[in-house]
Amino acid sequence: LTPPGNPTSRTGYLRSLRDCVGPPPDDCMEKWREEWVKLRTEEYLRSDDPADKDKGTEEYVREKKDLDSVLTKFARGMKESVDSGMDPKHAEIYYALQSVRGSLAAAMREGRKDYVCSTYALSEALSSEYALQKKLALPPSLYKNLEGKFGLASDDSQWSSIRTPDEAGFRGLVSEAMVMANDRLDCFSAEGFMVFDDGGLKPVSGPIVCFEAAASDDHGDHAPIVIKKTIAPTASKGGADGGTLKPTSRKQTSGAFPPNTLFRLKETKPAGSWLAPDGVTKPMVDLLVVTATFKAPKRLSSSSGSGGGKMAELPVSLQYASRKAFVKGLDDIIERPLLTLEQEFMRDYSWTDFKDVKYTLREEWEYVNGEAVPAADKTPGTRDEKNGGMSVVQFCDRINARIAERREKLKQMSPDTPMPSEANAFLTREEVLAVRLYSGPAYQPVNRFLREIGNLAGGFRRLVATHPAATFTATVAHLCRAIRKLSAIT
Repeated sequence: LTPPGNPTSRTGYLRSLRDCVGPPPDDCMEKWREEWVKLRTEEYLRSDDPADKDKGTEEYVREKKDLDSVLTKFARGMKESVDSGMDPKHAEIYYALQSVRGSLAAAMREGRKDYVCSTYALSEALSSEYALQKKLALPPSLYKNLEGKFGLASDDSQWSSIRTPDEAGFRGLVSEAMVMANDRLDCFSAEGFMVFDDGGLKPVSGPIVCFEAAASDDHGDHAPIVIKKTIAPTASKGGADGGTLKPTSRKQTSGAFPPNTLFRLKETKPAGSWLAPDGVTKPMVDLLVVTATFKAPKRLSSSSGSGGGKMAELPVSLQYASRKAFVKGLDDIIERPLLTLEQEFMRDYSWTDFKDVKYTLREEWEYVNGEAVPAADKTPGTRDEKNGGMSVVQFCDRINARIAERREKLKQMSPDTPMPSEANAFLTREEVLAVRLYSGPAYQPVNRFLREIGNLAGGFRRLVATHPAATFTATVAHLCRAIRKLSAIT
């Protein structure tokens, strides 16, 4: 098998909130408060600051960081959000839970139900606000530092490798952590993004991420959920040298993206080549422009028999064996196939199609390794009608020439188009054979294998998937890689 590249980070987007943490409990809009002490304690224990470790006890949280004292700390922000149109109850939920978003994300990532009420309460608050926002104009682009204090990577380490493409050329991630960003003018300087540290604004090193807003479409929603709009408290820079200050009445926006949002890197603007929102400052750090896709969480109050809201669920779910099997994916079984592709098709196994035509694995393997012969008597129609006389080498050369042509055209159209590296772009002999096999009668036993393991879980799923008499994991692995490579040029 071809050595796997960076694992794709898009699979999580298929999971709903129910898939991650289970169904919503009753009255979670009130019961989330009961989870606060444990949630805040875990957040302290997760901190990299040694001083916070000593605070990671439930006794300390009850005495020093109870929920009422935390809400008092965020009173100004909550008032600004309420003044911007946010429901007071939703403002309380948002400001309290954004302060522990790391622990909420960890629980979701690990499938723990420790904070299920808090997770659903946050979902309801965000979904309600977004439902109102969609009737208004799109918010502006928002920004956040990638690294350093309060950076995106501190909440979700996947952000650190957003510029590294996976084997399919995708550059991005699905983040379990809620992402917050803003367009404050005073957060930009020539040195980079500014964050509050020790009572003042200080620059942090590393790129700045720009979240581009777009209208909702069939694929989902693409704009941040607006948390508040306030008048900028500082003056903006003016003049060619940026040294003159002038008053401004510009409103600044703070927004958030819900957990399980899919982020894609669209382009990278080199340091010094782009302007900050003030229209003057040119930060000497790269700007990573990303797009976001999520399905706005469904209202808990509007669910009818489905058991509750769903966070970042696709508008249309594909069906194979079941939705659960589809979401589960195949990564756990195709990582290390037991047999090679040839060994899987050298087994004594036969089947018949719906017209009682008999096939064997050995015969199919011998056929795809020889010269293609047009045959009009096949059940689905004529096989290899336009491929007569072609060998495996010729099939490989033809498809890889097409891939090379498309890659060149895509680069000319847009140099920033994400594509697999040269090492992961072209189909191998085994991948071509797998496609040839699956596009012929052998699709039947392969599909039967996939349906069977789709209904299994855990160790038993792995046991059946690697059984020498039943497995088609090598075939499926080659097919998946071939499909990813072909989809990258379409």
